[in-house]
Amino acid sequence: PELARSCIRIDQPKMTVRALADSKFLTAKLSRLEEPHIAPLTDLARRIQAAHAGVPFFDPDNGGANASVLCLLEAPGPKAMDFVSQENNDQTAANMHRLMDAARLARRDVVLWNVVPFYIGAADRSKLRAARQSDLDAGRPWLIELFGLLTQLKVVVLLGRKAHSARVLVKALRPDVCTLEGWHPSPLAMNHEPTRWQQLLDVLHAAEVERSTRARSDGR
Repeated sequence: PELARSCIRIDQPKMTVRALADSKFLTAKLSRLEEPHIAPLTDLARRIQAAHAGVPFFDPDNGGANASVLCLLEAPGPKAMDFVSQENNDQTAANMHRLMDAARLARRDVVLWNVVPFYIGAADRSKLRAARQSDLDAGRPWLIELFGLLTQLKVVVLLGRKAHSARVLVKALRPDVCTLEGWHPSPLAMNHEPTRWQQLLDVLHAAEVERSTRARSDGR
């Protein structure tokens, strides 16, 4: 898709497609889980891990607790064992990486998470199943906690039909934020429908425009 127009900011960690396939890169990222901007979210992830199997961490190279844009997807994929990240070694992450880059949505402004924060696929991690209502219900208390930690939030982007189900909760918890909805960036949703690329790019660009507009209004 054509690149969306917006101001490019260069003082942010560089995104690399599928970088977490590299064990050294993974180890370096894991060593940063207690940095101030990510520590509150690391604590949340660890408490979810105590209750559920297959819960990854928040990516410390993204915005963490300082993020102004929250992108919510469905559930961690089979290869999202360590982080919810656009640098994971899978096609959904690669698509998200490409779209964020095209929309000029800076990673320092973004936190990625899932409405179901734990893995719900096959035991051998060969396939992810669709989230059930019971999964969404189990994820709801943790989502409420997450919103309490994101004090600078300005925009929430719900990606995919399961994430769209959180719209009522989001508006109840944070009626002050802008809520947007788009396609899930998975290959199943995106790769056979070329028009969806532009539609999702437009949504992410709208998130960046809204974030930027509100930041200027706040004097940030």
